[in-house]
Amino acid sequence: MRRKNIFTCLFMILLAGVINAQDSFTATEFIQGTYMGTTVPLRDFPTTEYDATSPKTMTIVENKSRINEKVNQNALPYNDINTNAQDKVGGIFSYALEQNFVGFDNTGFTPPDPSGAAGPDHYVHAVNSSIKIFDKTGNLLVGPTSLGAFLGIGSNSGDPIVLYDQLADRYFVSEFGSVSNGLAIGVSVTNDPTGEYHVYQYSFDAFPDYPHYSIWPDAYYLTANKGGANKVYAIERDVILAGDPDPQIIGFPLPGNSSNPNTVLSPEPANLTGVDYPDDLPGYIVYLQDDGWSGITYDHLKIWEIDVDFDNPTSSTISSPLEIPTDPFNAYFAPFGAGDVAQPGTGQKIDMITGVISYAANYRSFGTHNSWVITFNDNVDGSNAGVRWIELRNDATNPWEIFQEGTYAPADDNSRFMGSAAMDAAGNIGLAFNIASATLPAGIRYTGR
Repeated sequence: MRRKNIFTCLFMILLAGVINAQDSFTATEFIQGTYMGTTVPLRDFPTTEYDATSPKTMTIVENKSRINEKVNQNALPYNDINTNAQDKVGGIFSYALEQNFVGFDNTGFTPPDPSGAAGPDHYVHAVNSSIKIFDKTGNLLVGPTSLGAFLGIGSNSGDPIVLYDQLADRYFVSEFGSVSNGLAIGVSVTNDPTGEYHVYQYSFDAFPDYPHYSIWPDAYYLTANKGGANKVYAIERDVILAGDPDPQIIGFPLPGNSSNPNTVLSPEPANLTGVDYPDDLPGYIVYLQDDGWSGITYDHLKIWEIDVDFDNPTSSTISSPLEIPTDPFNAYFAPFGAGDVAQPGTGQKIDMITGVISYAANYRSFGTHNSWVITFNDNVDGSNAGVRWIELRNDATNPWEIFQEGTYAPADDNSRFMGSAAMDAAGNIGLAFNIASATLPAGIRYTGR
């Protein structure tokens, strides 16, 4: 846990007195979903053979999540030296992988955008345009199958997301839809992901690039990179699970954001892990704010609460943000389009998507308190990236605050980026991340705490 001096503690106490008086703002967008029907069992779809070297045509939308550039050269940390970085590998050996098997190569589309989710007996794995289902030991049960054909939308425009809804024991699959500015969502009819799916499409007021969903008791929450039209959304989960027509989506602005609204392009919804949660639990949205960006005076997180009411949608509200100061970080790496992380044998660098909260922002309730673990990319020394991880806690009487934080960045000239962390029922944190450098090909590694 971090140690703070008296001045910092006093600053946070005074600040909390200002920001805990949260106002509420009403929802501003109401969308009706279109029920596309129920599919035949996924196991009955024909398999599709892919040649990953053949050219493909795909809708490519420029990712706008990198607009925020550093304008304050006096921003903390000074000289881009991160003072809370863990620069050595921990001395405790990690647990060995329980399963490691070949998943899904890309299908020739760019970017491949892999996504997957594990349930009790299955692993559902998708990349742009296609889906496979494995058992938990790596045996292929279904696929590869075209996502567009499976969802019945006649298109394959990418950005698949796969989730396992542990509260309902169902599987959730999404990609861009065939309607204008659309998303398509399929939810399994039973707990067998190889079976039938209820399918829906939604059309938004702007293209919903980089969609991120979360499992939550009262809704599926959605954030997307929509530029100046950016909002966050609550999707009527109960209706989708039942296969009923006309599920609603309620859209909310992000009030009180201290930077240009056009630059809040990828906040993250809290994603429930485990099956326990407090009564009357609001939805939570989190976003980072870097003091290197215009109009931001200190590094902090912003957290919004959503109170959604699908019976009376116009009464649904979002709060003004709770602001939580963090240890100094630098979320800026390179101008958009230049790339961030070197890789062997080429001058083309990897774009690690900076200035956003990484997917997913996982929440777990422990009864006496609730924990929320988030990660994002942190420029640790002007040359290499590390993963900033933060555990937030709240309880029935106290608002969110940082319980512990750090930056995982062993000093070996490798960059670690696009991490994802979660906490188990015993309170252990697992962190997976990408790694690469000029001498190390891109790969995936994991650690824990």
